[in-house]
Parts: sequence; structure tokens; C-alpha cells
Amino acid sequence: MKLKSAFIVSLPVLCILLLTTVVLAQGEPVPAPYTGLKNPFAWNDTSAQTAGRSIFRRECLSCHGADGNEMIGFDFSTAEHRKELESKPDYKFWKVSEGVPGTEMIAWKSKLSETQRWQVLTYIWSLGSAPPVPVAPVVPVAPVAPVTPVAGGNTTTPVTPTIPGANVTPVAPVANVTPDTPVTPVTPPTAVIPMTTANATVGWQLFTGRLPFENNGLSCLTCHNNRAVGVIGGGAVGLDLTGSYALYGEGGLTSLLKQPRFPMMKEIYAVKPLTDGEIADMTAFLKNAGSSQSSSTPNPAILFIGSTAGALLIILLFQVLWRGRLSGVRRQLVKGGSK
Repeated sequence: MKLKSAFIVSLPVLCILLLTTVVLAQGEPVPAPYTGLKNPFAWNDTSAQTAGRSIFRRECLSCHGADGNEMIGFDFSTAEHRKELESKPDYKFWKVSEGVPGTEMIAWKSKLSETQRWQVLTYIWSLGSAPPVPVAPVVPVAPVAPVTPVAGGNTTTPVTPTIPGANVTPVAPVANVTPDTPVTPVTPPTAVIPMTTANATVGWQLFTGRLPFENNGLSCLTCHNNRAVGVIGGGAVGLDLTGSYALYGEGGLTSLLKQPRFPMMKEIYAVKPLTDGEIADMTAFLKNAGSSQSSSTPNPAILFIGSTAGALLIILLFQVLWRGRLSGVRRQLVKGGSK
């Protein structure tokens, strides 16, 4: 009886879980007015792709990279993403138009027209890897039949083939050609070494302001923090850049520093841009900072236990040091009161 009651009670719960699983499996529903929208351009429309490429490089490259594969979780260079665009264009258009809350993906409907948004998606489709084209099987060539020598003929003299209806004059044998003087091989050109080499130490100095930028821009530490610069850290206006290399990658950081996308960065560095050498040094520093901090990030529980133990130790120390003095004060008060 108890088993039957437990089964009756658990049955609705199992049904709810099953329905929830089905709903989640179907994906996030596309709201109106985006439901059912189709791309007005053909996905392989080169004119739309060219227009979308200009917009993408101006607005999207700093986060997604030139090939669309710099943002973790949003890799536009895969065949899977191309298939998603083809199967769910309304969903992709909705996300581009309204943005993704809680991320840096803003709503582009206020900055780009509907046509421009579709052009960007058409260009993003071109970044995806096309499925492999099947190769036609190779047809084997039939073997050539051997030539039968003419009966009674001289087998040492080759037979000159003739074309029916045409007189063919045999070609005279070529005279012995004296070989030319050997040609001296050309030495390949030496690889050009770049003038600037990324230096993480210089990047740290630029980030902290110990070394000023060539165009006198503000140091990154003014607005951003990075755990690799020390205990005090930096500003809290912008994001913590400790894990920025893992988030954006080398290409994304380079694009972001060369063409700032965020409003405050645009305001600061539009007239005081960073040089290519400074960008390379800063990227090298952020790469080293992210790799070193990821393996040495302190455990919050250890910090809490350590701080609590330190506080208790200080209190105990005060108790030991002041215990005798408080007893002496009490004796003096008692003696004074007895008089």
C-alpha cells in the first residue's frame, strides 16, 4: 500500500520533469515579431556578404576576431554554426537585434537597420566551414594493347605511324646536344625579422603606468584591475582583465586594443591610439598574467580561515599582554574604595 501511494505521488513529479526536459530540448522560443523570419538574401549572395563584412569589421571584429572564432562559445567558423544559421535564421536575427542580457552583446537594432543586420548574418554564414565536396571516383584507364610486329619486316627499324589521308614526313633524329654550364642555385632570401618583439615586462610597465604610452594615453590600471600587478590592484571602473586573454584570445585583444569598441576606451584612445609595439607588449603581458594567475588563484575558504585565525591570535595576544595590567588596576580601585 505504501509503495502504491509513493508511486501515485511521484508520478506527477516525473511527468513535470519529463515535460520540462522536452521544453528545454526544444530551445529558447523566438518571440514576436521575430518568429519565422527568413533571410531576404541568399546565403551565398556576394553583394550582401561584402556589405556585411564592412559592418562586421567595424562593429564586431574587436570581440569576435577577424575569422569569427575569438569569442568563447560563439565560434562562427564552424560548419555547425553555418547549419544553425540556415535552420534557425529567426533565432539568430533575434539575438543580433535584441542582444544577450548579462553579456557584452548589445542590442544592434538601434544602431543597424534590418537590412544591415541580415547582411552581417549573411557574411557570418560565409565564415563557416563549408561541408566537404564529394570527389568523383577515378575511372581506371584500360591497358594499351601491345603492338604486333609486321611479318617479314625488319624489327630493328621502328614503324612510323601514319594518319589516314595525310602524308607524314619522318622527323630527323635530334643531334647530340652539349649540356649547358650548370646553373648556380639561387640562395633563398633571408627571413625578415620584425622590428618589434613582444615583451611581457614592457607590457606590465605600460599597463601599470610605470612606462608612459608613446601618445600619452592613460594607463590601463587607471580603470582596470589585474591580479598580476600586486595586492593593491587597480581601478574598478572597467572589468578585471586578469582572464582577458583566455576570453578574447590574441587576435581579439589585438583588435580590441587597435580599434577600441567600448565607449570609454573610444573616448580616451581615439586621439591617443596605441602603437603596434605597445599592443604586442600589452597582449604578451595579459597572456602571461592570465596563465600565471589561473594556477595560483587563492582559495576563498583558505583566505577566510587564515583571516579568522589571525584575528583570534591578535585577540589572544592582547589578553596575555593586558591581563596583569587590568588586575593591578582592579587592586588600586579596591584599595581606594576601602579607605
